[in-house]
Amino acid sequence: MNPVLVESSEMLRTILAGLVHDCEARGVTLEADIPEVSHMVYVDVSAMERVIINLVTNSLSYVSKGDIIKVSLKNRLDGVEIIIDDSGPGIPEDALSHVFDRYYSSRPREVATPAGVKTSTTSRKERGPDGDLATYGTGLGLAIVKEIVQAHGGQVYAANRPEGGSRFVVVIPRRFKSSRFVKTSVGARRGNAS
Repeated sequence: MNPVLVESSEMLRTILAGLVHDCEARGVTLEADIPEVSHMVYVDVSAMERVIINLVTNSLSYVSKGDIIKVSLKNRLDGVEIIIDDSGPGIPEDALSHVFDRYYSSRPREVATPAGVKTSTTSRKERGPDGDLATYGTGLGLAIVKEIVQAHGGQVYAANRPEGGSRFVVVIPRRFKSSRFVKTSVGARRGNAS
């Protein structure tokens, strides 16, 4: 991790600008609700970019053409909250407590091949909700999100929206709280012998 002090609104706008094309190519609208000015936070910018990309890409795997993915940023007293909402089918209730587990996917791990043989795959191409061919990953994307957010001293959680679709919330503190960021120097102190 290489944390630097950044203005969170500017960072998020820059990350989302790189995702607009992917969303438009799928016929999905990417909306942003970002205040002009937001808190300064200590983050590893490339790691935080990975978090946002993974969450938006995850939503893209489940939404249909014409759906919306909305990314919002809210200031909190202790930091910022990044919210990714989508208008897809939501998360099955029995999967909510597992979505951040390594290798977990709500999609079946085995698929039938044309020859009738079942194979375990790490990346699957199936028909998505809109009927188009979609690729589902290995079940590592959300686990990586959780590890990065926790390394920043933050929290991430998933929920279903009352109006339908899923919601992922990332909370990043204004000051990093992770020991992964603390640099120590061994033997730097000199003691006096008596």
